[in-house]
Amino acid sequence: MNSITKEVFDMGYTAIDALFPKRQISNLECELFNLSVFDFQCASANLLCYSSVAGMASDPLVMDLVKSLSGTELFPVRALVLDKTKEMNWQLPWHQDLKIAVQQKTNAAGYTNWSLEADVWHVQPPVQVLERLITIRIHFDSCTEENGAMHIIPGSHRKGILSSEQISKITESVEHKTVSMKSNGIMLMRPLLLHDSPASCSNIRRRILQIEYGFDLNNGINWL
Repeated sequence: MNSITKEVFDMGYTAIDALFPKRQISNLECELFNLSVFDFQCASANLLCYSSVAGMASDPLVMDLVKSLSGTELFPVRALVLDKTKEMNWQLPWHQDLKIAVQQKTNAAGYTNWSLEADVWHVQPPVQVLERLITIRIHFDSCTEENGAMHIIPGSHRKGILSSEQISKITESVEHKTVSMKSNGIMLMRPLLLHDSPASCSNIRRRILQIEYGFDLNNGINWL
């Protein structure tokens, strides 16, 4: 087990200052800007439809990391942009990422809490599915406490799906960590990791390309 794999296993996340050449990230940023995707706050569209995003998501460097973390063959299932400024501001309380975006609603066993969000079906899969998923966040801007860096509770991903009462108890009793990132930095995390997203108090943007990795569900559930 290498150091990155061990950190994600133990802590639920890891941060890498630079995985890709800066020019590669800058080129992707320019392409996304030209596609106007930064105009949408928490965009619901799946940006994997764009070749530049799909290429980054399937880059051998990323796929090697994902495989080392999962032990199985995962593949990119969704990509979206998270943009935050002082003027276009938002925040999320402490939570786990319990839902996945899918093509249609079905009656698959163990899939609950269906919701239609921005015309996209979301559902909570069994915990055994959530435990295998990986999320990668590519930072186009430096991310600090001032412009909305993520807070996390290290190791909380190993506690399964938590109730609201359990989340309150943990976040009130355990010191959180702020995940500050440099531009060009990459964060890998487990969806079950307890985290929040505070509002920005800065004019500096916080643009992130989030790519989610999954596997064939084989039960009539199809990824978005």
